[in-house]
Amino acid sequence: LSSSSAASDVYKRQDSSSTSYILRGLNTSTLDLDGLGTQIPIPSNTMSFVTGHIMAVNDVGTVYSTKFETSLYCDGVGNTTVQSSFQTVIKDDVPSGETWSVVPVGASNRFSYSTTRAGTTSTIKWVSYTQVVSIAWS
Repeated sequence: LSSSSAASDVYKRQDSSSTSYILRGLNTSTLDLDGLGTQIPIPSNTMSFVTGHIMAVNDVGTVYSTKFETSLYCDGVGNTTVQSSFQTVIKDDVPSGETWSVVPVGASNRFSYSTTRAGTTSTIKWVSYTQVVSIAWS
């Protein structure tokens, strides 16, 4: 293929997107975009690759930081399922006896992270920078 025809082929295949999001939450929750429960939208009939950098901090500055690489499939009626996920814990200074954890979750045309705080009443603030690449798949 010549470079012009290859470029033309790419232009004709507008079947993907890449978007970055900031999610937030407190304590045990599902992280959201706006404080109102809005999660990341996932289009039907797509495979998506999601990279999330997540940090949690308590009132005294204790830090938990992790990265997820996740793949999703969203079928024709919006059922979004996590197909695989790989987690790298970057920093874990969570005090002994406390549990701070996070997992990726799919819902109806949506994606987010579910967080858990246990063994403490301290406020844990969670934030995530998440990039989603969705590709048409039917």
